[in-house]
Amino acid sequence: MFSEIVCREWNSIRVRFWSIGYKKRLSLLILLLLLLGCFLVWSSLMVDLSDLKFTQEKDDGVNDSSVWDKWVIANGLRAIGDIYDSCDHNEVRKKIGKIIIHYDPTERRVIGTAVANFTAKVSLKGGVVHVVAQFEGRTLYDVKHNVCKIEAATFGCPMHEGEAVGSKIFVIQLANKVSFFFQGNYFATAKLINEDGICLGMTESNINL
Repeated sequence: MFSEIVCREWNSIRVRFWSIGYKKRLSLLILLLLLLGCFLVWSSLMVDLSDLKFTQEKDDGVNDSSVWDKWVIANGLRAIGDIYDSCDHNEVRKKIGKIIIHYDPTERRVIGTAVANFTAKVSLKGGVVHVVAQFEGRTLYDVKHNVCKIEAATFGCPMHEGEAVGSKIFVIQLANKVSFFFQGNYFATAKLINEDGICLGMTESNINL
């Protein structure tokens, strides 16, 4: 019964298609080919974040291999960046944490977390987290967040000089139902700066999708 309905509908479509004339048929075929071509091009430019096919670029060569890298591997996690105790690339920086990322299939969103342990080299009573994100060298996001309003565990204002801090900071939550991004190079930094303009540390993420 179902096959008969399908055959009948197909024959009806075929008859109508051949009855519209040569030029209209040609125009329709060209339109369909254009739509198919656009879809193929769009698919080739996008990456499915549910696959999490991230390739992290090497950092500045300082502390490339550390206990944090081993911790990521040992726990079966996926890292897309590092956290350092300094914002100055010209000095020897210590790696104090990692940026971990995972895909939530239920909510269809990507969630990232900054995990770090460090000792505060200066006090912090206020300040900002300055976040800059770039795609293929073009700035997409450049915003300063109030550091005292950041959602974090075991981290907050005030923070005293010499205080040992273990932090788990929520850093990334893409909008619900967003599961595709353009392929290419993404570079992002987030600097923790106190009320006196002194940088306590920063995150760096340099990845290819």
